[in-house]
Amino acid sequence: ELVQQLSTQLKETRTASFKLESQVAELTSQLSLQENRLLAHQSSSLRRDQEAANLKDEISQLEKQLALLQTELDRERQRSQSLAQENQSSERSLSEIQQSDLQNLQAKIDELSNRVQQQSFQINTRQL
Repeated sequence: ELVQQLSTQLKETRTASFKLESQVAELTSQLSLQENRLLAHQSSSLRRDQEAANLKDEISQLEKQLALLQTELDRERQRSQSLAQENQSSERSLSEIQQSDLQNLQAKIDELSNRVQQQSFQINTRQL
């Protein structure tokens, strides 16, 4: 009778062990899925961070170009004013050429400024 009792307990223990192993396998599978989701999320987050950093670098470069163009425009305006004061008779034709150059430079500056604003907006939107 003791042998039969021990045999029954052994069977119950094996059944319980099998159930626990099944539960462990299921939980391991769920954990693996969660880890994969986490890695995918982290990877996506890293990509977004890298894109934001790249956009910030591009904006920085555009801002530098914009500053250089603004400086060039200011120099051209000063030169235009100086030349106009020196020689009023030739001022009209020279001023028209320079005004055209200034307008072209201002258009470039405006275009770069718009790009900088767009890039800033994109970065702010991505960071939200």
